[in-house]
Order: sequence, then C-alpha cells, then structure tokens
Amino acid sequence: LDIAKCLYDAISTLEKFHGNDESDKTSSIINETLKNVKKSKMNKSQLLAMQSIIENMFNGKIPTLRDIIGESRFEYVNPTSTALEAALLMSKSRKGVLVLKKKDLVGILTPKDLLTRVVAKGLSPDEVIVSSIMTPNPDSVEPDITVIDALREMHDHKYLHLPVREESGRVVGVVDVMELVNSATGEGGKGWRGFFEEAMNIKGDNDTSDTMSINSKHASTFRSKIGSNKSNKIIERPVSKLRPKAPITIPDNLSVYEVATLMASKRADAALLIDSNNGLSGIITDNDFTRRIVSKGVDTKSSIVRNLMTKDPKCVLTTDSAIDALEMMVDNHFRHLPVL
Repeated sequence: LDIAKCLYDAISTLEKFHGNDESDKTSSIINETLKNVKKSKMNKSQLLAMQSIIENMFNGKIPTLRDIIGESRFEYVNPTSTALEAALLMSKSRKGVLVLKKKDLVGILTPKDLLTRVVAKGLSPDEVIVSSIMTPNPDSVEPDITVIDALREMHDHKYLHLPVREESGRVVGVVDVMELVNSATGEGGKGWRGFFEEAMNIKGDNDTSDTMSINSKHASTFRSKIGSNKSNKIIERPVSKLRPKAPITIPDNLSVYEVATLMASKRADAALLIDSNNGLSGIITDNDFTRRIVSKGVDTKSSIVRNLMTKDPKCVLTTDSAIDALEMMVDNHFRHLPVL
C-alpha cells in the first residue's frame, strides 16, 4: 500500500460521486473555505468533495500551509552543493530539499531523485552537484492556501512535495504528502477514518485488486508482523478494496546498486526484498536510500541490500480491515505498507 495513492484514489472517488449531485446547495463550511483559498479553481464537484474532507477530518477548522510550516528557518542547498550535502539535509528533515540561488527558488531535489539519478547511475554522491540531478523550476504554492488546496495540487499533478513561497517570491519552505496527512488527522488523530470510510462506501464492494501475492503459502509466516488489529469481527471493508498495486519484489542478496537499478527501471520508490525461500524479509524505500546509503557514503556495489533494508516490516493481509491498515500507516508515519 502507498498512502499517497490511497489518498488520491479517495479524493477522486469523492469528486466523481459528488459530481453527480444536482443540488445547488453549498454549506457554510465551503463558503468559509472559499474565503481562505486564494485563486481557487475548484469546480462544484471538487468543492463538494472537499466539504466531505472538511467535515470528516478538520471539524470545520482547516489549517493552512503556514500553520504547518510555521516561521522556523528551513534548510536548503545551492545548485553547486553536492548530492551528499543534500542527502544529509534530507536525512535530517525526512523529505526533499529546495535548491536556492541568491534566495530564488531554482529547483527541488527529492529522495527518489537520489535513488534514480545518483545511486542507480553508479555515481559518487560527493562528486555529483545538485544542479545536474535536481528538478528545475518546480511549481510552488502560497503559504496561506489550506491543506485541502495543497492536497488538490498534489492529487492533480501527482506531486509528493510542494515548495511554498509568498506571492512576492520569498521562499517559505517545502511540504511533503506525509506532512499533510499527519497534520490533517483531525481532533484525536482519527479524522482520516471517516474520510476513507466514506470513499470506500461510495465505491461499494465490486472493486477488484491488482495486488500480486508474494507467495500465498508463506503468508501465515508473517501474521505475527501484522500488528494488533486482528480480531474475530467480520471485516466489511478489506485491504483489497484499497486496490494495492502489485509490488516490486527483489532478492535480498543483491547489491544496493543492483536493487537501485531495478527500482529505477520500474520507476519505483519502494521495493519488497525476498529471501531464498521466496518469503518477505524486508522493505527498502527511496528514503532509506537517502538516510542509510547516500548520506552514509555506503559503497553501493559491494554492499548487500539485506544489511541496509528495514527487516521484518509490519504487514497486512488482503483480508484485513482497510481502515485499520490506513490507521496503522498514519499513526506510524508509514508511506508504504506491504500486503500479503
């Protein structure tokens, strides 16, 4: 499971559903939202979908990106900085880093960029300069837009990071999708439950999953990793309803460089590592490459990935509760969760 994909799918479902609503009635919550959203381009169906999010997640009070970022100083790199320097900053913040030249935003560098443009290319992080691997001239948003609008921007463009700057051009910082997820959990931290539950109820029970089982006969081996959400109750909305993508599976005895090359060829930001018995032994993500490999100066061609992966990760079964799985991801700040 990818929490970003689950979020985007839920937003799309709500928009399609409310797009069929012929009522012209708009709630006072949406009217209040419009006052706080500058230059909003949302149509009626999008507004109604956002109303659902507001009611279930924020109890009517919508935080802005300024609320999330605050006034603290943010870290950035220069175009002439090295990939290693950028990786050290990203390891600290656990997200991408902005590239500034004389206080002007000229690019953004993310963990996936380090994975695909440095490690998978066999390059030395201390010799690669940021300007050669960054995404130049990224889109940005203003700090006073709401989390709702920021999620819409990410959803529409499939972004995982959003640079934030004032209308004057002054850069304020950068937010990533996990920050928005964790800032929008609502009172008591459970606001996402109602949001995802409504989206799944709208979909009904006829969705099919494109999940590819790692090896079903070994699934019982991993039940101890699933967590405490198991019970004897009937699960009405299983994980399969979230339509988890077929995983990228890679032997755990390959080198870090070989794994990075395979992930880059699939444009993947996470992979499941498989042992000699074809069982799940670990997971590795683009953030792991940044924190454990690039920033540590690891020799990628001689290091075996099983020594650097996250071993024995928590997992869920396709028959487990979808809502409990999502809650596990939000509570533990997991962006990826293996499904067996």
